[in-house]
Amino acid sequence: MHQLRQFNNDFMRHLFNLLTFDARNKNPYSIWKFCPRKQLDQAHGKLQFCEFCKPDLFPFIFWLVLTLSIWGFACTLKQTLKLLRCPNSKLGMWRQREFHVFGAKVLHSARLLGSCAIITSWCMLIVGLVMLKPRLMSPWIVINSVVLGGEFIVWVYDVMTGHTLLELHTGLTLMLPFLNLMMVRCVKVVMEHSLKNHVEDSLRIF
Repeated sequence: MHQLRQFNNDFMRHLFNLLTFDARNKNPYSIWKFCPRKQLDQAHGKLQFCEFCKPDLFPFIFWLVLTLSIWGFACTLKQTLKLLRCPNSKLGMWRQREFHVFGAKVLHSARLLGSCAIITSWCMLIVGLVMLKPRLMSPWIVINSVVLGGEFIVWVYDVMTGHTLLELHTGLTLMLPFLNLMMVRCVKVVMEHSLKNHVEDSLRIF
């Protein structure tokens, strides 16, 4: 006659490990798994609540960040070469500014120095994305956070003093870089967690 016996703790722990092994070592984030229909169904709700860093949207976020990084590097390099060839050329900026305190030579030197720093941060960001090195993405995040913070303060001051009208174009010039910053931050956090849990294979390009 068969008898029922109580399972000991070691057996239950072993059984639990077998059942949860795949779940713990499977990374839900991947840069290759696209599911357009699912993203279209959920995009509106996720964007509404700012839930960008989700597995189903991550492939689009990653490749968009990489594309924008290459484009940003190319644009900054082009502008830097223009400043080197034509010292008296007009400065191109994301948001139009008028400076009445600093001279043209000082502005040119500051812009050239800033362009070199931004080029370096773009290079580090691209290498970090391709080689899966999240720490190389930190300089770009820091620089852009400081720049956006300063831009927002100046924009609020201009609006309050009546120098700038509250227009859609002005808001977009602030929101689009902020959105890009959020996406880069999302990729960095996912990479850090994936490396920590040793499930980074689905994030590698090569």
